[in-house]
Parts: sequence; structure tokens; C-alpha cells
Amino acid sequence: MRLAICITFFYKYSRLEYLRKICKSHQDLGVEYTTFIITNAKEKSEIELIKENVFNKDLHIITPSYLGHPFLLTWSHRDVFREQISNYSHFLYTEDDILFTKKNLDYWIESREILRKTPYIPSFFRYEVNSEGEYVSTDVTKPQSLQSHIFYSKDKIFINLMEPYQGMYLMDKKLLIELLFTNASSPDTGIWQIREKASQGLTFWNVPEGAYSRMLVGLDHHHRISHNAMVHHLPNNYANDSEIPLGSLPVKDILYY
Repeated sequence: MRLAICITFFYKYSRLEYLRKICKSHQDLGVEYTTFIITNAKEKSEIELIKENVFNKDLHIITPSYLGHPFLLTWSHRDVFREQISNYSHFLYTEDDILFTKKNLDYWIESREILRKTPYIPSFFRYEVNSEGEYVSTDVTKPQSLQSHIFYSKDKIFINLMEPYQGMYLMDKKLLIELLFTNASSPDTGIWQIREKASQGLTFWNVPEGAYSRMLVGLDHHHRISHNAMVHHLPNNYANDSEIPLGSLPVKDILYY
């Protein structure tokens, strides 16, 4: 397994701490990987600070030019993946504040084999921790019944969430080819805003009839979101902002019978 990791980093000094944490975690994935930082940083001092916070000698820092609009920075990783598709077996795109761990990688690899003969793709569930230490959903805003959109395969259980945003995606080469060489990679595909669409991957492409998307999140045998499928949105900013609807639903309350 060879992994290409692309991270979009809108430069802000205060966000270097998140970049440092996620790159430290990548060290422990147990696979050979290359880190590509896609950033708007141009100053030498900024580039040096980025280098100091990335724990990988195989590092490439890319500052795209002629974007046309700053929001298109999130789309620049597609060019990197297209250029590198023959050099790697797996491809991880992530925002700069999502903690991706070895347990997440192992969950995805195992689930991908289970789901390979289906149209579905393993996905992740973003969570935050509020001021009371409670795990809350970053993106899911309303509870969902377990009576529908649940998927059983072998001894594994998955849920097709109504709100599947994850701020990242992981793909093997087969999935990446489907993304890059079809209209799935068009900004006109999907329902999210332009920056968010960059991380949707194949979420809304060739969706099976009756499903919300192609993305399935793993559950444990108590029909709760599996810890292995959960990725921490490090800033916890939604969880601690009462003015917005995100980050208020406890993870334990997302699914009900």
C-alpha cells in the first residue's frame, strides 16, 4: 500500500496546531505515504512554518497560481491526484483539521473489501467535543431512524446517513479513476457549496435508487456509530457555538429505533 495524502491548508498561523496534530497522526498509519500540502501561503517564512509542522520527509508544498477564486484552492488537490495516480494505491484528501488515525484507515480498508461488489463506499463520521466533554456530531443535525437505510454485510453493519458530509475522502485507485475521469469531478455535481464539493468525491455520483448517497458509515453491534469510523474535527468550533445548528446533536442520539 502506498498512500498519497493531500491536505488543503488556507494559511493562518493559529491553524498550524491542527496541521501539526493531523500530520503527527499520519506518522502512525503504518504505511508508506507522501504528503502534499496545497496552500495559499507564499511567503518564505510561512512555508518554513508549514514544513516545521509536517512530520514527513516526503513532503511537497504546492502553492497554486491563477486560481481565479480563493475557494478553488480546495479543488487543486485533484490535479495532484491526477498526476500521481500511477504512483500510489490509495488517495486521502482531507481538510487541515481532521484527525485521521490508523484505526480509521484499517476500518476503511476492511469495509472497502466488504462493500466492493456493491455501489457503496465506506465513509467517515465527523465529531467534536463540546465544553462538557460530550461527543457531538459536526454535520448531522437531526436524528435518523434505524428502520431504514441500514445495510448488513457478513458480520458488519452500516448506515446510509441523510447528511453524509465528512470533510475528506479516502479512495483506492479504482474509485479515484471513477472520480477523475467522469463528470463526478465537475463542480456542477452534487448539492453542497463549492468548497465543500471538493471533498464530496463520489458521494452523489451514481447513487443507488432509494439511497441518500453512496456513502456508508460503519456501526458497532449496538447499532451506534463505530468509533473506528469517527474522525475528530479538532477545532470543536461548531460544538461550542450556540448560534449555529451544527455541533449540537449528541452522537449517542443520532440513531434511534
